[in-house]
Amino acid sequence: MGLTPKVDSIDDDLDLVSEKKEVKDVVPGDWMQVDSMVVTNDISLGKKDSIVERSNDTNDSGKYESNNGVLTYVTPKGEKFVGPRTDAQLQALEDAGYERQGMFVPLSHGEMPMDPEQRKLWKDMLARGSGQVEKENQEAREKEYRKSAEK
Repeated sequence: MGLTPKVDSIDDDLDLVSEKKEVKDVVPGDWMQVDSMVVTNDISLGKKDSIVERSNDTNDSGKYESNNGVLTYVTPKGEKFVGPRTDAQLQALEDAGYERQGMFVPLSHGEMPMDPEQRKLWKDMLARGSGQVEKENQEAREKEYRKSAEK
């Protein structure tokens, strides 16, 4: 017996918050919507499946958080997205007016989407993100090297 995602209607409170929030659309990048996604986590105590629920907390609207190389953000409508944490992704969130706030970051604790297509997409996104982070780190090292060489 599998888990069935719960379909939520958008709260009136979230509609009011979305009108008040001055948050722009996030620049396209490597983002995956995770609302109602069934995920699995193969932990040492056994396999655990769960559902990522849409955020009904108006305090999460227009916010983002990062954990273990994964970013998540919540739109003013309560939709949750995740993506690899890169400088470009982080900058896109900040440019759109999102603010950092402590919240749970889906797919940042080893969870994987149950759906094979979503799982492949997520693994590909993480691989691209990992390559981007390595490139950003290399650029930072080169900048420091040039700086020290100029002295």
